[in-house]
Amino acid sequence: MKRGALLLVVVLVGMAGFLARNSIFPHLSSWLNVGESPGCTDHVMILPGDETLRPLVGAAFVRVGLARDVLISQTKVSADEEDGISLPTSEIIRSIVRHRGIPDEKIVSLPGASRTTFDDARALAAYLESRHEDTVTVITNAFHTRRTRYIFQKVLGPKAERLRFVAAPNPGFADDNWWQQRSATRIVLSENLKLAFYYFRYGDRSWWVGIVSVIIAIGFIAWRQRKTLQLIGKPAKAEDQNRTADPCE
Repeated sequence: MKRGALLLVVVLVGMAGFLARNSIFPHLSSWLNVGESPGCTDHVMILPGDETLRPLVGAAFVRVGLARDVLISQTKVSADEEDGISLPTSEIIRSIVRHRGIPDEKIVSLPGASRTTFDDARALAAYLESRHEDTVTVITNAFHTRRTRYIFQKVLGPKAERLRFVAAPNPGFADDNWWQQRSATRIVLSENLKLAFYYFRYGDRSWWVGIVSVIIAIGFIAWRQRKTLQLIGKPAKAEDQNRTADPCE
């Protein structure tokens, strides 16, 4: 009985989400952005994951005097990077920051082998261990700021009060059109699902079972809508066109 009621709620919410998608869907993206206004801090930390926009924002902080130096997490080296086929993410970020006029003495590599945002938070926590008053601006994309803040608060505890989270622009999409692009749809739904998992894993689980179900339902509806629009806009095959032109043949 309870499962049937929950399923009914999910279906009804999903239908409501579809009918009001133009007013609901933008909020699934905009609520992910908890970026703060820029301010003066001792350091600016550029998180890996976007090797274009984030480094540019981080370099600008140092150039205009909002931070003394740039902190970069050392990322785990992949097989391609070991073979010299590609550069490590941390080296790409370092190169971009240098190109934007930041000298080597103002670029600090945080030790470790980062693979996740949790690793980045642990690296920063270790760096701040002997720097009891230092403040840090953490740079990441807008869609990633809420999850980043949650993770850093979990790892750093009271030290997180010394952090600011500033959003770089999202790569190629806005809050009012993300569901019209496959890559943006993947990013927004993935971030919401990851947040729901973290809240379920580390917070009050009873609230999040229903929320995950609703997000999945809305994501499925968005995907079905996209597939339907693709089918409608797909040109008919030649034999289908001939059959339509002469239905008696």
